[in-house]
Amino acid sequence: MELLISIYYNFNLKNLLLFVSLCLCGKYLSAQDTLKIKEVNIFGYKKDTIAHNFNRIDSVIIQNSKFTSIDDLLKNMPSLSVRNYGNGSMATVSIRGAGAFHTKVLWNEMSLNSPMSGQTDLSQIPVFFTDNISLHTDGQSLNLSEGGLGGLISFENTPSWENSVSVSQEIASFNTYGNYVKCNLSNTKLSEKLKFYYKSSLNNFTYNNYAILPAQQMKLQNSKFHQIGLMNELYYKINSANMLSLFVWYNSSIREIPPIMTNVESAKYDENQSDNNFRFLLNYDKKLSKGNFDYKIGSSFSEIDYYLAQNNNTSYNTNIKSYEIFEKISFEYKFFQTLNLSLNNITNYKKGLYTEIINGNNFSASKFESSVYINISKDILKKVNIEIATRELYSNNYGISHCPLVLLKYYFNKKKNNGLVISASNNIKEPSMNDMYFIPGGNINLKAENSKNSDLFTFLTYNKNNFNVNYKIGCFYNYIQNWIMWKPSAYGFWTAENINNVVSNGLENSLNLSFNIKTIKINLISNYSYISSYSNNTKDKNQLIYIPKNTFNSTLYLKFKNFALNYSIHSESKRSISLSSEDEKYLESFVLNDFGFKFNSKIRTVAYEIKTGINNLFNYQYQLVVWRPMSGRNFFIILTITI
Repeated sequence: MELLISIYYNFNLKNLLLFVSLCLCGKYLSAQDTLKIKEVNIFGYKKDTIAHNFNRIDSVIIQNSKFTSIDDLLKNMPSLSVRNYGNGSMATVSIRGAGAFHTKVLWNEMSLNSPMSGQTDLSQIPVFFTDNISLHTDGQSLNLSEGGLGGLISFENTPSWENSVSVSQEIASFNTYGNYVKCNLSNTKLSEKLKFYYKSSLNNFTYNNYAILPAQQMKLQNSKFHQIGLMNELYYKINSANMLSLFVWYNSSIREIPPIMTNVESAKYDENQSDNNFRFLLNYDKKLSKGNFDYKIGSSFSEIDYYLAQNNNTSYNTNIKSYEIFEKISFEYKFFQTLNLSLNNITNYKKGLYTEIINGNNFSASKFESSVYINISKDILKKVNIEIATRELYSNNYGISHCPLVLLKYYFNKKKNNGLVISASNNIKEPSMNDMYFIPGGNINLKAENSKNSDLFTFLTYNKNNFNVNYKIGCFYNYIQNWIMWKPSAYGFWTAENINNVVSNGLENSLNLSFNIKTIKINLISNYSYISSYSNNTKDKNQLIYIPKNTFNSTLYLKFKNFALNYSIHSESKRSISLSSEDEKYLESFVLNDFGFKFNSKIRTVAYEIKTGINNLFNYQYQLVVWRPMSGRNFFIILTITI
């Protein structure tokens, strides 16, 4: 893979690939006549989602951030805390004060969490590869999967029944370059969507190093990265009620890992990591007169190579491989007008292999799990609905576990777009393979983590003429038992143990406001959350590390004819980095401001768009992970041509 990227980078084959893609797709499109598709009526069960406690990221935000990675986009969501080790480096997210390993991440309902670590590296997922993104934060995430004790993030792909080719070229600060190609090919029955991207950066930004005395301004070293990815989506309409879909996704990256700020002068080593991921998913969807049937089967393979050389001698070299087979069967049906039934079964087989090349330490493990979800929803009065659900989980390691849910909705009006929701649920997360089998320190006697969750929120919607308001405010309380933590042992290495019971509670606000002033379209999206997350085993109840108590973000969009502006603010309060209350240390609070400008136009059949912007407008010096600097003020410009 290193040779492939080296050739690709040095000989600039990326531009050749773009040209070939354009020629092939252009030839295909030129052979097609314009197809007028007749109106088709699809009869099916439409689930009431307006009162469900999940936040779907606005399409405006997705389009505005489509050339970034998912971790950069998710900072716009409430109750999320992103832990980023730097541009192009590993990025994880925690939800509602839980750990990053408590965040479930799904792609078209298939898990992206590593069977080995239990986490998902969001820096490897470009927004360019997704169409819909949603955040699920209460027990209703059990409909999709178990294990998301903090919450669940879902990425989805959808068909596009049009013919088009778009090519985008990105140039940004720190010698950052990106190339993106998307081809949509379709007729009345078949739709194919092909996406390709390549991104590279020296990532050599300047920062103020306060970890050494006297403080110095330095350039980040050993920090470049390369990313390449390909996704193909194929949709086939068997008829108006049946569709077959096939998804193939490959991505690869090579990234250097820079030294931490405290070690930058004495560091004489080469540290890097390469990642390779391949995923395959087949989906059959059938619309029923009062319901829906869905079948999915897929598999994934991932490989990570980590290399560390000190003083020109290789001292650490590991290889991690993991495999997974996934199957899901779903059925939804609406009995009468007031009774809904939802069923699904998820089956997973996972296998992992960890190898230390130098000293020969290794372990392998496998896991089988299957779960059944049952949900019954009933309108008991005109304005009252109750849901009772459970997910019954079986695994070869822990036997049978129970994840029940009870939810009550009260609507304030007949339209059911304003109301109050209260819910209580239980969720289970079993230890990862690293937690159980890592050498040294794994613990096969670990208990599964158990979370008891309760939510109360109200949602309000107002639509009149061109004035639209969506507002949600709520509170939550989560109690996680048997929290797994790695801590130093008496034998000189770290070991995994069930040592904590954690309480996480807080308040969430979200507002989406849009209106027109003559020909100017205005959209304001704001979120605020307060989260208190602490171990119940200590008297002082200090906030868990890296979890801010206060988070606020707001984005204003203005559109006038072919011009668009956006201005974003993101702020987080100070975050603890101390494992002990006796020596409290914090990462300082920060406020980031981003500005963007976009212009689009069309010349005959060719549309073009120019987008430029400034990130971290006021050059704020901050860290998301201790001693890992983030970039200051930086610029970008992106040109997109669509035919």
